[in-house]
Amino acid sequence: MKVVKISVLAGAVAAALVMGSVQAAAPAASPSTTLNAGTSVAAKCTTLTATAITFDAYVPDEANDNTKDTTLTVRCTLNTPITIAMDKGTNGSSTSARKLLITTNGRSDTLNYNLYSDSARSILWGEGSNKVSGTGEGLLKTSTYNVYGKIPAEQDVTPGSYADAVTVTVAY
Repeated sequence: MKVVKISVLAGAVAAALVMGSVQAAAPAASPSTTLNAGTSVAAKCTTLTATAITFDAYVPDEANDNTKDTTLTVRCTLNTPITIAMDKGTNGSSTSARKLLITTNGRSDTLNYNLYSDSARSILWGEGSNKVSGTGEGLLKTSTYNVYGKIPAEQDVTPGSYADAVTVTVAY
């Protein structure tokens, strides 16, 4: 009898294995997950270039103002809000009172002038509320801003070469 019990038991195990293998053939669920990706882009301005403004020779008894234009160029990240300020220069007392200076033979003289953000020369370009606002066009593109200069007519001054240096600053 022992032999019979073993063979019955072996047959039952064989049947269970056959049935289990049929159930194991069904596909298992595939696992999945999400891979997130991201970065950040910092606001940046890479270049600021100011082209010198060189007025024509000034004639003191000329009835018309001496005007000249120039440009500033800047490269800033796309859609970055920027402001461009100009200080009073090395010789002026304020941005509304810029001065070109000459020093010759121990004597100094000044010639009033100013810089504007509009072609009508009515909006001073300076600091505080007189900054010019803009938006970056991308680091691969150059944004150009016009600067309009004016030396008022009829200033009685010493002959010679006058100069000033204005600091231009871009904030972003």
